[in-house]
Amino acid sequence: MDITKRVPFEFEGKQYEILVTKHENGYKVRVYIGNKPANPWVYSVDYETSMNFQYTIGEPAYEHLIESAKSDVVNKRLETLLSHFEKKS
Repeated sequence: MDITKRVPFEFEGKQYEILVTKHENGYKVRVYIGNKPANPWVYSVDYETSMNFQYTIGEPAYEHLIESAKSDVVNKRLETLLSHFEKKS
């Protein structure tokens, strides 16, 4: 696993880091607090799609995955999802 990019950010007093890693089939993006995943989601894009995106849009596809990952933290998507399950119980 090669780290392609690190994006630190702070939200509600917690220090997060988004890591973009290069894998055999493409890129993966994940949010961490310390060395632990901040949520269960892994965002990914294969190399072919990434190259097509770069050619069409002019920037790596993983940049948009970074924004999605950060948005999920800031908009508390995990907490929202978990609260829906708790209401059904």
